[in-house]
Amino acid sequence: MLLSHSFLSYNQRLIKNVIVSFSHQEVCAHMNRQKTN
Repeated sequence: MLLSHSFLSYNQRLIKNVIVSFSHQEVCAHMNRQKTN
């Protein structure tokens, strides 16, 4: 039970990191488009 719980929280952290890095890339791309215009 404890093992599955820690595995679940690890997956949640992993997914959150992926989402954060993805949105960060989106923000950077948006800023770059703003700069060129």
